[in-house]
Amino acid sequence: MNGRIRQRLKQLGLVGMGLLSVLLTPVSTKAAETISFVYSPFQRSLSVESLEEFARTGQVNPDLDFLFRLAGVSEATQAQLRQALVARAEIDPILPSRFFYSEVGEDVLNHMGHYIAIPQGLNWRVCLALSLDSVCP
Repeated sequence: MNGRIRQRLKQLGLVGMGLLSVLLTPVSTKAAETISFVYSPFQRSLSVESLEEFARTGQVNPDLDFLFRLAGVSEATQAQLRQALVARAEIDPILPSRFFYSEVGEDVLNHMGHYIAIPQGLNWRVCLALSLDSVCP
């Protein structure tokens, strides 16, 4: 795999995981059990439990370790990701809702939807929009 593709996977993975930290906050909806990352013919699932354990304890399970190694994520970047996952942010749920329903926000979600897929084949944007609707009536 050439360096450009590896760098792109790293960036997309970290952006996706950063966005997931927003999604992993308690909401009165059914939570996902796995997260599927799709990059052309490549698809890999990550259990939410694995990501939660990493955030809580710093322990990297084999499925998460595979993604970290594939993306070339350094220990320093892992530490930054862990801090981002456990950081508490007091955000009015209306703000992300407005952003993701804007033209730029929809473009971001559509782009990310090509790399983070829901097992039923839905674009990730649809699921985020539905979760925002449940938080922001």
